[in-house]
Amino acid sequence: MTTLVVSCGDPSGLGPRLAAQVLNSAPAQAWTALLTGPPQLWRDLGITERPNRRLIGTQDGQTKAGVPCQIGARIQADALLQALDLMDQSAADALVTLPVNKAQLRSAGMDHAGHTELFRARYPQSELVMSFRSDERWVGLVTDHIALHQVPQAITPERLRYAAQALHQASGKPIAVCGLNPHAGEEGMLGVEELGWACALSALQDDGIPCRGFVPADGLFARWDDAEAILALYHDQGLAPFKALTANRACQISLGLPFVRTSPDHGTAYDLAKNNEGDPGSTRIAFETALKLATS
Repeated sequence: MTTLVVSCGDPSGLGPRLAAQVLNSAPAQAWTALLTGPPQLWRDLGITERPNRRLIGTQDGQTKAGVPCQIGARIQADALLQALDLMDQSAADALVTLPVNKAQLRSAGMDHAGHTELFRARYPQSELVMSFRSDERWVGLVTDHIALHQVPQAITPERLRYAAQALHQASGKPIAVCGLNPHAGEEGMLGVEELGWACALSALQDDGIPCRGFVPADGLFARWDDAEAILALYHDQGLAPFKALTANRACQISLGLPFVRTSPDHGTAYDLAKNNEGDPGSTRIAFETALKLATS
């Protein structure tokens, strides 16, 4: 039986509420969910413990929907570390992480900006690539949670080549690589960075990976026909158009980790949590994708 461990994320946020909707609406399934975080949190959301729904969190403390607090900061940090310990012990087949508040994690003593940064520190042998999937559409990121002015220096031919390889392997699709500058630099007239990275695309083609670039991102997303996976060079270049095209129909997949990890593609959304609103579509896809990848 496939086992998913679920880190509860911020208990004041939308994540546990949408996860409970997905779990409560699902028929009896031949897979097990291990739910971290305060057991009472899940009980209050209608989760009944049974052989394939186990409340394994040791944390306690009351939080209020839509109101971040220090208790919630500690809960989300402890739950995430517990989930990773279980993955390291091979106690589960895949990890689903619900949204955290990065500032809250920091206030709880975690010296990392979020999930991705913690993974990189905890698994230094892994070269992590953030990717997102919605049905047949895949987007990968060469860089992710860094300031925009740091992006050109952070991109090397080696990093670009690795990210493209990981995205191609995961998606099975040819890769279209976005340019950094407007109009992909116009052959150096609007920026020269693309010229310095061209060797990475040649190396990919030599490796037998079909790719093309550098392509102006605006036109690429406007004419995206799903035949290619898109590799964006920085966070908002890829995710702003991707989320506009696939709202609530996508999830994040971390490539390069020693285990399967998925996550909804939204944040804590306190305003929606407070009013018990929100669309569980992305959370459902995160569960379904984790199960599919864990058994493939």
